[in-house]
Amino acid sequence: MGEETGGKEAPSSKVENLLYALEHGLSVSDRARPAERLGQVDESSLEVVEVLIAARDTEPFYTVKTAAAEALGYPVHEAMLQQDAELMRCARRDVAP
Repeated sequence: MGEETGGKEAPSSKVENLLYALEHGLSVSDRARPAERLGQVDESSLEVVEVLIAARDTEPFYTVKTAAAEALGYPVHEAMLQQDAELMRCARRDVAP
């Protein structure tokens, strides 16, 4: 688990690194691999789900878009999505080419 910081639990450095790589990776594979791995994290968070949705919706390369969409479908994110109907609708949208 992450350490406590100001009443909020800080995400693990592994997750932070994956999020950063997904958002800032220089090549398609530098962004697709972290998207895939974010589907295999131990715990979901609002930040992880929002970054995956953003990657699916705004990433110019289909490989990254589909990796993010697939990660959103993993069971680890299901409980987080079920807490918010709007977030669930956003997460369940199809990937646009």
